Amino acid sequence: MSGFKEIQPSKSIAVRRLLNQQFLLRQIGEYAIRAQTNLVVHNQDLFDSPPTEQFEVTDTLKINLQRSNERQLKAAFEPFVEGLSSPDMMKRNEAATAITALAPPFLEGVLIEMTKTNYASAAIVALREADTQKTREALASIASGGGDSALRIEAISNLGRTGDRTYLYTLTRLLASEDKAIQNAAAEAAGVLGGPAAFAQIAALVPSSDASTRAAGAEGLGHTRTRQAVPILIQMLLDSDPNVRQAAVNSLSLLTHRVAYYGDEWSDVTNESSANDVHQRWARWWNSHGDASKIYGLTDCARPDSLE
Repeated sequence: MSGFKEIQPSKSIAVRRLLNQQFLLRQIGEYAIRAQTNLVVHNQDLFDSPPTEQFEVTDTLKINLQRSNERQLKAAFEPFVEGLSSPDMMKRNEAATAITALAPPFLEGVLIEMTKTNYASAAIVALREADTQKTREALASIASGGGDSALRIEAISNLGRTGDRTYLYTLTRLLASEDKAIQNAAAEAAGVLGGPAAFAQIAALVPSSDASTRAAGAEGLGHTRTRQAVPILIQMLLDSDPNVRQAAVNSLSLLTHRVAYYGDEWSDVTNESSANDVHQRWARWWNSHGDASKIYGLTDCARPDSLE
């Protein structure tokens, strides 16, 4: 349970921070960054040992941001690639953070190998951000493979955000998965990637006798950016399962930026009586405004307006 850093006499400890994680430095030029930390001193390496001293350290660091080329970047990343195999956990973590945070395309092979390590989750996101043919192929392989379910879901979600419709078939094929979490992730990702092109496959989930499958259909339809999805979702407000009804509410909000409010809160659909009222309000609104209403996508962020 020890968690302190021990400093031997006449020695020091350097803790490095990756600026890219905390700052967006978009312009070439000089910057001043203020560094601050609180140091607490203990005389024993024990979790419950009392502190003997505490003080604050501050400094202002000046950096000069310059444009680089790929050769310079490769040279800068060599120590991090080597650090991945370091016996020092701090160095391994630093290396993994640097590589996955910046996701340089020329390290696509390293990123793919990292998906087989403890850094797999961060590496999967980095595969999407590196955005090469090999990294997209790796995402598809993880998504459709038989590995860890949580990593597959991460890969499915990121594959949907690549914008490469070559992989729409991979995602729609996963709609038939018996793993309901995989099925739900695939429905959302297929909607994000395919939009209207994925509508028919996702809508085919709606008539299922399985409530989880119907909920996946509702979630997926909300990401298709298609007007055809709205009347289906309005009808799903009458579903016998409250989770399906709530999924329909969420997707209607995403597609139309509209919500049936009760006061300042979203109207309750957990019981069938209130869900029926919400359905009627939605049906009236759609009959009056459906033809002219704008349809939105996942990146169109805004607070939803009231139906009335």
